[in-house]
Amino acid sequence: MGKYALRSTLVVSAVIVAAAALTGCTSAPAPRATAAATPTKTAQASTQTHEAACTIVAAGLKDVASLQSEVSTDNPTKSLAILAEVDAKVAAIDEKVTNEKVKSLTSDAATSVHAYSTYLKGVMENPANLDVNEITSKAQELAAKFTAVQKECA
Repeated sequence: MGKYALRSTLVVSAVIVAAAALTGCTSAPAPRATAAATPTKTAQASTQTHEAACTIVAAGLKDVASLQSEVSTDNPTKSLAILAEVDAKVAAIDEKVTNEKVKSLTSDAATSVHAYSTYLKGVMENPANLDVNEITSKAQELAAKFTAVQKECA
């Protein structure tokens, strides 16, 4: 399983490195205060500014990038657990974003991270399921989704 574990760990690391790289590109100005705060999530969806959404994205991706130092080629199980944490953190970013335009992109990224995490977990449980083309495809999709978020919030 060593060869498969190493590949999986490197892929996990690549996901986190991609998030780290995007952190520098997704900083946005501080959100502007609105005249009246709205207590409901539905109302928030209609009033969250693009800048506020991108500020949430930037802070969240910075948090994701901080996990990079914990990824280890010597411990693929830990690296997979870190990817599960990345999955949860990206889902949390998506949950906080209510701006319609940014939300569509963060939802796509969250879905892609979850699919990737689920696939790698399956590979770790059964290395015979490793398909290099599948990993490559999922990694490219994941990168594209994060790039779309980055472009929107640049």
